[in-house]
Amino acid sequence: MNSMDVVRVLARYRFSYTNEISLQDQIEAVFKYNQIPYKREHRLSDSDIVDFYIDGVAIEIKIKGHPVAVYQQCVRYGSHDSVKEVLLVSAKNFALPDVIGSKPAYVYFLSAL
Repeated sequence: MNSMDVVRVLARYRFSYTNEISLQDQIEAVFKYNQIPYKREHRLSDSDIVDFYIDGVAIEIKIKGHPVAVYQQCVRYGSHDSVKEVLLVSAKNFALPDVIGSKPAYVYFLSAL
């Protein structure tokens, strides 16, 4: 499964959330319902813990935050050998370059209900 596969699954659902944890819980429910093997709060290193990890895809969920800080977080995740792609799932219209640390990077924008 790659980032675009994850996006295709998430795009079939609407999410209603008030905070990042509630959004993560809903996304986790989608993964479970669709029988997608995932790891939540996956430790890439002592200091880097990504929200979800699926087949080498580091998935970070953000509903707020400063764009530079979010970018730096994604760069750290992309620096790990175990990460093949970085996917930022966000309620804010963040932008990422197409490649982070030689790895494809994507942003999926969630519109709020």
